[in-house]
Amino acid sequence: MGEAEPVDGPVGPHQGGGAHVTDDAVALDRLICHRRIPSLRLGNGTLAPVQTGPTTGTVPDPAVAAARFALDGPVESIVPHGEGNINATHLVTVVGPVRYLLQRLNPEVFPDPESVMANVALVTSHLRSRLEAAGQEDLDRRVVRLVPTRDGRLSWRAADGAVWRCLWFVERTRSEATLGSDAQAFEAGRAFGELHRLLVDLDPALLSETIPGFHHPEQRLSSFERVLRVDPAGRAAVVADEVAFVLENRHLTEAGRSLAGPDVPTRVAHNDAKVDNLLFDDDSGRAICVTDLDTIMPGPILWDVGDLLRTAACPVREDEPDIDRVRMDLGRARAMLTGYHQEAAGWISQPEVALLSLAGGVLVYEQAMRFLTDYLAGDVYFRTFRPGQNLDRSRVQVRLLASMLEQMPRLDDIVAGLWRNA
Repeated sequence: MGEAEPVDGPVGPHQGGGAHVTDDAVALDRLICHRRIPSLRLGNGTLAPVQTGPTTGTVPDPAVAAARFALDGPVESIVPHGEGNINATHLVTVVGPVRYLLQRLNPEVFPDPESVMANVALVTSHLRSRLEAAGQEDLDRRVVRLVPTRDGRLSWRAADGAVWRCLWFVERTRSEATLGSDAQAFEAGRAFGELHRLLVDLDPALLSETIPGFHHPEQRLSSFERVLRVDPAGRAAVVADEVAFVLENRHLTEAGRSLAGPDVPTRVAHNDAKVDNLLFDDDSGRAICVTDLDTIMPGPILWDVGDLLRTAACPVREDEPDIDRVRMDLGRARAMLTGYHQEAAGWISQPEVALLSLAGGVLVYEQAMRFLTDYLAGDVYFRTFRPGQNLDRSRVQVRLLASMLEQMPRLDDIVAGLWRNA
């Protein structure tokens, strides 16, 4: 889901050495709507949501899972792939020209994978139809392609209850944790703007809300303040300045309500619109495919634009230890918004345009609270790979927010200039 993500496994109150803490921020990411989805027609066939495997109580080898899917040839190799911390991913090579990504959906994060998979199938089918109608070619590189099981289902449920799925691997592409140029920032904005444009005629009511309250700054603040009072890991003094800054800017939680206000349309939103969820073509450098669709569901697209601003306009990694390097790069922000405007100018509403700049500040504020909450709790939610990593993540978001708030009038001017000249 992103550069710093929840651990792959149960997160209990004592995990990671922390004291007993119940965190609403964690609960929000785990609250999955248990809603059954009927079979879904995809392409020329009907794909039922899940095929259930034998309940022997064992965790299947990836090769066992791979054998359940309609691959284009015998399997040659299966190796771990990527650094994702939610879904275990393997790269499957077969005798033939196509490679695949085999993923085990984490049951702790996605206890209702049927809804997740139905959403993904519906959205990818719609995207392919829209692009095909527009005369686009090479659709398997433009849209995530699901591979059905051998009996035509979306996924396979293993004995441990986890659901496995299979996707085509998009060759000759790369993802970027941090963008290296204004041109890449433009492409990031354009790609997510195109995604929103292509989905503007898809009825959001057809999708399940798989994670209710996924973006909810007020509840994030409540969780943050509760953990701060308890200070279970004895770390509050270390981040006293960061804590003070977050509390001084608590008005952003109220501002966050406006992003889902009555004048803001409910659309189909990605809800995890970070730059590392894009695939860039190796040859052209264009962003050609939006990935990680597990959180796609009804909601305001402003959360997507805000998260894209947060990640595209920051020139350093999310865990950069040198805080002096952290800032909002106004040139990157302008490039990203220009790319987004290219795709969104014809359909985005005026209430949405009026909130684009604010969305960036709210999303950075929300992420700062999430990292600070977890640091204070003793690193019980976000996986860390070195001492102090969550502390660095917290400080990066706080410094980025300070830079963004300082430059907010100029960010407003960029938005106004783009849409005034449309």
